[in-house]
Amino acid sequence: MGPIQGAVLALFLLPAFLGAPLAGAEEAQEEGGGPPVECEADVVTFLSDEQKVVGQGHVMVTSERFLLTCDYAEVYLQTKDVFARGNVILQEDDNEYRGEEMRYNFDTKLGTVKNGEVASFSKLAYGKTPFGEKTSASTFNVKEGYITTCDFAVPHYSVAARTIDIYWDDKIVSRNAKFKLFDYPIAWLPYYIHYFHRPSVIVTPGKNKDFGVFVLTSWGYWINDNLQGRLNLDYRERLGAGGGVDLDYRTPNLGAGRIETYYARERSRHFEQDLKAEDERWRTRLRHKWLVDDWTTVEAELFKQSDADFTQDYFEDEFQEEASPASFVSLTHAQEGNKLFFNFLKRANRYESVTEHLPELTLSMDPRPLWFEKLLYEGSTSMINFNEKSVGAVEETIPRPSLSTTSDSDVVKWDYFQQMTYTQRLFRWLDVSPRANYRVDWWSKEARGEDNIHRTGFGTGVGASTRIQRMFDLYTNFLGLNINRLRHLVKPSMDYAYLRRPSVGAGRLIQGGAGSAGSSSVVFTLDNVLQTKRLGEADETAEGPQPPSRPMVNVNVADLELKTTYTINPEGDYSKFSNIAGLLELRPYPWLLSEMRAEYDHIQDRIDTYRLDVMLDRKRMDLGLGYAYTVDAASDLTTEIGYQISRTWFFRFFSRFDLRGGGWPEKEYTLEYEMHDFILSFNYNLKESESVWIVIEPKAFPGNNLFKFSTSYHAPKLGRNYGGQGPKPIVPVEGGTEDTTP
Repeated sequence: MGPIQGAVLALFLLPAFLGAPLAGAEEAQEEGGGPPVECEADVVTFLSDEQKVVGQGHVMVTSERFLLTCDYAEVYLQTKDVFARGNVILQEDDNEYRGEEMRYNFDTKLGTVKNGEVASFSKLAYGKTPFGEKTSASTFNVKEGYITTCDFAVPHYSVAARTIDIYWDDKIVSRNAKFKLFDYPIAWLPYYIHYFHRPSVIVTPGKNKDFGVFVLTSWGYWINDNLQGRLNLDYRERLGAGGGVDLDYRTPNLGAGRIETYYARERSRHFEQDLKAEDERWRTRLRHKWLVDDWTTVEAELFKQSDADFTQDYFEDEFQEEASPASFVSLTHAQEGNKLFFNFLKRANRYESVTEHLPELTLSMDPRPLWFEKLLYEGSTSMINFNEKSVGAVEETIPRPSLSTTSDSDVVKWDYFQQMTYTQRLFRWLDVSPRANYRVDWWSKEARGEDNIHRTGFGTGVGASTRIQRMFDLYTNFLGLNINRLRHLVKPSMDYAYLRRPSVGAGRLIQGGAGSAGSSSVVFTLDNVLQTKRLGEADETAEGPQPPSRPMVNVNVADLELKTTYTINPEGDYSKFSNIAGLLELRPYPWLLSEMRAEYDHIQDRIDTYRLDVMLDRKRMDLGLGYAYTVDAASDLTTEIGYQISRTWFFRFFSRFDLRGGGWPEKEYTLEYEMHDFILSFNYNLKESESVWIVIEPKAFPGNNLFKFSTSYHAPKLGRNYGGQGPKPIVPVEGGTEDTTP
């Protein structure tokens, strides 16, 4: 009997002659709550006594979420067990299991496989085992097998182990693990965990002038879905060992956050006295964010470290972003245009000069109609207890300078502000918005020691703006510009602000704040825009045809904005215009953008600052050119080029050239090679030091750098006794999202 005849027999004879048994099976399935099971084959035999269907030849057993194919199968209708042999393939969701023999239950999703293979297409994970067991709906156990991300018959690399537990939704756990290249073992670990969506181990060996030979390691750990992080263990030849623990935590009802710790006991040498000394250096950082409800957020941060240079020495990237984060606890409640803000800011490190807020409380109201729609009211009131902490004298001690006692000054300030604005349109083309505001302040004391100081201030202003436009019936594709009519839009505006001299001069106040001095000024703005209509932006980097129809959208081909401020009779000076600031944006093509920013000093008749950026993004190449100029300070030219040499090779070059002093402050070359399983990146950087490193990144887990090999030779940094950062592990924040982890 051929395949077609067998399929016809399965479709007609089973329902006709075996209706009662199959009905009983359906009742059992309804009682168990499971989906129905269907069996097709070249030859189908039903054994009513055993409630079993036997299929031979091109067997296909299907249910709601799986498909099993094989040469021979026995399906037990009541228990929903299946025994299959011969080219067995089980597809379950995104996972696939293969083997010579398999036992499987459609209800429990449990089973075993002999001489089997396992694959997950979304996670690019593949395994092989003489005996495997599916121990739960999302767990598969490999006995004396291996796991890899390479789908070749002989994988380029693999992790072989006595037992491997695969948790498809999270990780792979291996015991007695051997790491192999092809079939050759290169490393062994008694216990190894690999997470699907985050790096497990990062190793950074290297050498530099300040650290000597060093090895930096970062090990990922997982306790449960709410507790996970990294263990950092480092060794520096000249400074000794260091390390710390990072913990990402998530609570059911009180938000999420991260705790970072690091400790190092340095064996450093004081350069001047030539004395050896040990120095304990450390830091602790806590960040927490709690979304109480849709309107309320609580945030907290604590940053404490042993000395002011610790972050710069050990975490240079963080230091460049934020040298010394504030320690605070804040609560923000915003609802229907009203906002309540509470902040408690406290100095945590004695080497810092900080103005503490102990505490700060602000109530504010966004503009809203008062008696009628055009009359808007806004206001705020705040109370702050300022406590200024100043650093005292520095005492020269070995191995590190220490700080003497600090001086304090404190004052309580209360501020009340309200403003009314009237918006209207005159002559059907001019938008005008006059306004008036009033401010009352109170200080607990003033600079000369007098208590209970009151200050009042009054201000007025008016804003005016309009729009002028003209349409040009211009249709052209000259130079590929794709112009479909052209609109010239001019938007001039001005804003006048006057603040009466307050009743108490700024010199008598501690923490004067807004409204400390009188002023009168006008801000002029002129915006010129050229617009056209084009089809919705196509993805120039995408392969294949674009969608057949895209809507026409407005596109700014050119945008020029000019702004200046005219100050009227400032104290001790004459009325004058400020520098003229300009911004020009050009986008002739979707893949080309040019931005130019400049400030012109009309009094000195010179350009004080100028910056030009040109960005090009094509399918095989991206290019960035930048020029930055600051009068009497800097003149730099930056270049970044990325080019896809071939399907597997990619090159990137970055440079910064000092036009004023000559020379290259920084150059970096990157060459990437895309292999079957990995992306291999060769990097060479010339900055203050010379660095070479190699990054190996698995294609299955982008951004998870397994190894980073580097060597660097740092030039001495002026004014610092403890220099040299050296490379450090690239460790992304794990388990955190923008709305849960600060």
